Amino acid sequence: MLLGITYSIVLNYNTTKAKKNSIDFYHIQDLLQKSNPKATEELNKLIKNGNKGYKFLSYLNLFNYYLSQKDFDSAIETLEKAYKDNLTLDSKDFISYLLIATKIDLQKNNTKNNSKEVSEYIKSHLVKSGSFYFINLELYVIYLIKNKDFTEAEKI
Repeated sequence: MLLGITYSIVLNYNTTKAKKNSIDFYHIQDLLQKSNPKATEELNKLIKNGNKGYKFLSYLNLFNYYLSQKDFDSAIETLEKAYKDNLTLDSKDFISYLLIATKIDLQKNNTKNNSKEVSEYIKSHLVKSGSFYFINLELYVIYLIKNKDFTEAEKI
């Protein structure tokens, strides 16, 4: 009987927390639509307190918000935090794709990132398994070819 009561309490707590996360996420979407800077604060709270699904979505929304504000350093920093966070392998794989694509795109428009530095960065974020591995590898090869590093591109 005690086990049944404990199970019921835990189940109720988890259900209540899930509902709260859902309502918070809905509220945050409204703030994002209005480009309200308070959205970043709320997203960071959800990253800290939410379950893995809402945490992942919050990272993506925060990344997107910073991009829309042209705050590229914060956008990359957000993805770096997400990459280091304890997310699932598929989530990490997708985040590595976003990191690589964003870093390549920013490198095209920013001369302070030299190509060797960006190349090393990309290599460090290639997750060797998962659904995005070959897409990430393809992005890397395209990057190498555009930078006329044919020797390195042939190795891959």
